Amino acid sequence: MKTADVGHTTFTPSLVDNPAGTPSGSRSLKLVPRTRQPDYDWLVFTVDPATLAIRGLLTMDAQGGESAFVFTNLKENTGLADKEFAFNIPRGVDVVTDSSR
Repeated sequence: MKTADVGHTTFTPSLVDNPAGTPSGSRSLKLVPRTRQPDYDWLVFTVDPATLAIRGLLTMDAQGGESAFVFTNLKENTGLADKEFAFNIPRGVDVVTDSSR
């Protein structure tokens, strides 16, 4: 795989060694954007190869700052009702939409 498209960004992917603190048996994929991004230089996703459950995320920003996230006891698709995610617009707020989308 030479490139990977995610949303509106094209990445150059590569398998890398697992970051420190990652559970053993994990696999890590580094994604480097083909065009400069304002929020990060690259991303490393770590997954369980058997279930593809995400175990971690490591990012590097343009100033050299790293952000590491480790996911444990992750529960997927637990049957949350859609109403838990309903957004009610507060009274007096004007909603502005991007008509070009």
